[in-house]
Amino acid sequence: MSDMTLGASHQTLRDEVTAELRRRILTGELAQGERLVEDRLAAALGVSRNPVRESIRVLAAEGFIQVVPRIGATVARLSAEEGEELFDVRMAVEGLAARLAARKRGLALAAGLDSASGLDCASGLGSASSLDSASGSGPTSTPSSRSGSRSGSRSRSGPTSGSRPGADPGPDTSTRLRQVLDQAKEAVESGRLEEVADLNTAFHLAVGEAAGNSYLALMMKPMLQRAQWIFSQTAAVRAPHSWQEHLSLFEAIEAGDEDEAQARAVAHVAAARRSFLASTRAPKPAND
Repeated sequence: MSDMTLGASHQTLRDEVTAELRRRILTGELAQGERLVEDRLAAALGVSRNPVRESIRVLAAEGFIQVVPRIGATVARLSAEEGEELFDVRMAVEGLAARLAARKRGLALAAGLDSASGLDCASGLGSASSLDSASGSGPTSTPSSRSGSRSGSRSRSGPTSGSRPGADPGPDTSTRLRQVLDQAKEAVESGRLEEVADLNTAFHLAVGEAAGNSYLALMMKPMLQRAQWIFSQTAAVRAPHSWQEHLSLFEAIEAGDEDEAQARAVAHVAAARRSFLASTRAPKPAND
C-alpha cells in the first residue's frame, strides 16, 4: 500500500476513501479475495474507521467488495462468467451510445455548427485508417470513404421524439474526446498502464455524454467502473489496440456515421472480451 494520507483532504472524506480503495482494487494493490480489516485500512489512510466502514458499504453496492456476516469484508472475485455478462451488456449499451453520439454529431454537421473534420486538427492524432493500414488490422474503410452509402442512413436517422434539439456533441465534446485520445496515446507510449486504464474509462464516459441521453448516462458510469477492473488486468496487452480502436470509433462519430459508429463500438467491446477470456485461460505463474 502507498503512504498516501487522506485525513488532511478538504474533499468529502468518505468519497476520498472510496475513490482510493476503488483505485487499489482496480490496480490489484488490494487483491481479489483479500480480507479487508477496517482498523488496518484506517491507519494506512490516516482516517478513522467510520469513513472506511461507509466506503466499504459503497464499494459492496458497486460489486467490488463482498461482505459476509461474521466473516467480514473481502475484495470480490471477478469470474469469467461475470465478465461475460458484463461484456454482453457493454455491447448493447456502448453500441447505442456510439450511435446516438454520431446521430447528434450528424445533426450538428447538417446544421453547419462545426464543419471542420475532427481528425484534421492540430492535435496530432492522425487518421485511424492510416494506423489500421500500417498495422495490418482494423477497419478496411473509413466513414468518410463510405459517406455516400451512409448519407441516406443518416438522413433517415433524424431527431426522434426522445431527442433534444441542439443537444449535440459539438466542438466541446469533440475536443474532450480528442484530449483523452492524445493523453492515452502518450500514456500508452510511456507504459503508464494505470493512467491508460483511467483514460480508457474517461473516453467511454465522454462518448456516453456525447450521446446526450440522461438514462444512458446513469447506466454507463457504474458499468464502466466495473469494466475498468477487467481492463486493468489486460492493459499490458490491450492498451495499444484499445487506443487505436478508440481513435477509429472517434472518427466514425465525428463523421456522423451512426451505423459505422455502432459497429466499431461493438467490435471494440468484442475485442476486449476476447482479451479478457484469453487472460482467464492463461496459466498462472508459479510462486517462487
